[in-house]
Amino acid sequence: MFSERKLIRLSLLTIIIGLTGLYFIGLFVDPEFVEIDHIDENMAGKVISTEGTISKIAFIEKSKTLFLDIKGDEKTLKIIIFNSERDLFKKGDEIILSGELATYKGKLELIARDIEKI
Repeated sequence: MFSERKLIRLSLLTIIIGLTGLYFIGLFVDPEFVEIDHIDENMAGKVISTEGTISKIAFIEKSKTLFLDIKGDEKTLKIIIFNSERDLFKKGDEIILSGELATYKGKLELIARDIEKI
C-alpha cells in the first residue's frame, strides 16, 4: 500500500504539524486566575496566576533567590523567584504573577514563572 519511505515522511509531517499546533495552543492558554484568599492546599501542583501587594522581601545572595510575601485581603502567600536580582521589587509594589503552587514544610508557596508590576 504505502512504501516505507512514504510512511516515514507522513509520520514526520504529522509530528511537525502536531508540535506546531501544541506550541500555538500554549501561547494562548493562560493559567487560571485565583485570588490569594481563595488559594488552598488542594491546589498544590497546579499552575495559577494571582496578584497582590508585596509586604515582605528577602534575598539570598549565594543562590540568587528572591522571596516575596504578597498580601490579599486576608491571606499572605510566599513567592519564590530563582535566579533573580536583588532590586527588582520593593515593599508596597502591586504585582501580577503566575507559577506553580507547592507546599514546603506544610506551607503553600508559589514558584514564580512570570511576574510583573502592575
